[in-house]
Amino acid sequence: MILRRRLRDKLRRLREAAGLTQRDVATRLEWSLSKVIRIESGGVGVTVTDLRALIQQYGITDRTRGDELLALARGARRRTPWSAYRTIVSPALLTFLGYESSATLIRNFEPLRIPGLLQTEAYARAILEHLSPGRHVDEQVRLRLDRQRILHNGEDEPLLNFVIDEGVLYRPVGGVSAMCEQLRHLLTVREYPRVFVRIAPLSAGLNSIVNLGYTIFEFRDPEDGLVLSVEGPEEKHLTIRENSEVEAPLNYLEDFWRLEQIAHLDEAEELIRRALDHLSAGSTGIPGPHPSAS
Repeated sequence: MILRRRLRDKLRRLREAAGLTQRDVATRLEWSLSKVIRIESGGVGVTVTDLRALIQQYGITDRTRGDELLALARGARRRTPWSAYRTIVSPALLTFLGYESSATLIRNFEPLRIPGLLQTEAYARAILEHLSPGRHVDEQVRLRLDRQRILHNGEDEPLLNFVIDEGVLYRPVGGVSAMCEQLRHLLTVREYPRVFVRIAPLSAGLNSIVNLGYTIFEFRDPEDGLVLSVEGPEEKHLTIRENSEVEAPLNYLEDFWRLEQIAHLDEAEELIRRALDHLSAGSTGIPGPHPSAS
């Protein structure tokens, strides 16, 4: 996904630098105008043959530069690990998965549920059965668990920063037993070297400018900018790129930085264990303020 986006951005800039309109390119190559538009919008991939034709039209004579574009085109057309799930998930989720698997830094705030990358099988199944009962739940659970390989696959995987609202810890999704298992799993993943889990305490009050979960992706190449994904109803994702007409990615990044000031890493274990003890004891609701909050 990120390679296709990078390629189409480069092709658009090269066309503009050559002083050509999309219609000019279509006329010169005897293509339909819609083909050029779809290549630049990412609606279709670009073949190596078509890319060679575009390189010639844009006056690129530097072989190294041309080879870089061809490598991008080949990479962009390669099947992603998630292609097998194309028939059971939305195009928006496939886009999200493309960014997730390409990012070098992922920031995720969740005010209502445990982040998908940190969910146990039982917790994920309870969420997915609630959102889409009877609709490929087994396959969606498998996809969610497959995604979690990035948590512990080594230094080539992204840094993952999670902030979870404390209230999420007390919501027994899937039942008390499943929730206790989920909380113990959170304690385990906190030990992974590239995973950072923070809990935004209830004592902080209204701790975010938004009440929806969101994810911010950063990439190795600075030209790729930030990508923001805001989670809507039924886990539908709205994706917004940095430098678009909407300033949202930077606004949400500032919000995440504020959350990091509220949610201290060294307090996360105590807050998780407190919730685990509370649920294990059969208590309901949320206990009173933590002593450290006074």
